[in-house]
Amino acid sequence: MNRIQPRFTSGSLRNIFSLKQQQQQLFSRTLRPPHFKITSINRTLGVEATSKLASTSAKTSPPFIAMSQDVFSQLKEDHQIVRDLYQRYLKESSDEERQKIANTIIREVSVHSTTEEIVLYPAFEEALPDGKQFADHSRKEHLDIKKNLYDLDGMKVTDSGYKEKLGATMEEFDKHAKEEEEEKFPQFRKAVSEEKLQELGKKWINTRPLVPTRPHPSAPDKPPAETIAGATQAPIDRLRDAPREFVEVSRSV
Repeated sequence: MNRIQPRFTSGSLRNIFSLKQQQQQLFSRTLRPPHFKITSINRTLGVEATSKLASTSAKTSPPFIAMSQDVFSQLKEDHQIVRDLYQRYLKESSDEERQKIANTIIREVSVHSTTEEIVLYPAFEEALPDGKQFADHSRKEHLDIKKNLYDLDGMKVTDSGYKEKLGATMEEFDKHAKEEEEEKFPQFRKAVSEEKLQELGKKWINTRPLVPTRPHPSAPDKPPAETIAGATQAPIDRLRDAPREFVEVSRSV
């Protein structure tokens, strides 16, 4: 099935600025707990889907709080969550459960990649001599992963070629994660203070709930444009996620 992929141009970004307040109000409504009445969303999705959206957001969206945990602990945790999800997918025999796991992989990688581009890569560029080169290299790897996830997002786990494409995507993700964990994370830790790592950790926690939950390969991949575009797309993605099923994900914060 052909799908129209959102395009982010300079003109559309100007529109994003002008509509920013309205979009932030919509986003705040999508994160309310189930007992709130969300009239506009009720009309769009119906009461059952709205309740599910609010319930899912409450369970999976980290709170808007500043926790004391450095940024690398959270990145490594994200990496391991995705690896574990893929192993669950490979071991699962039920198509229904595999679909839930695949949906969760797409969501987790999408959120992780955008948060990393907003929070960590600018810090790499500032602190490391080759930081800009590495950040650009990593953004290119993210783009390749996003393109694959975008294709997978329009498929079912039972479709021909799904398993192979997901496998290739996870292999690319793992290679990218290992490069960060084994090369750049140690370099960056030596280049900045522990206070800076904690500051980035807090920023990571507070940014995560504000980014899209679906892959958008044509979106900007650098702040501030990425931050603004993400704040616009995130509530739309969460509306689209409402009828979708996921598996539970546990994280430390």
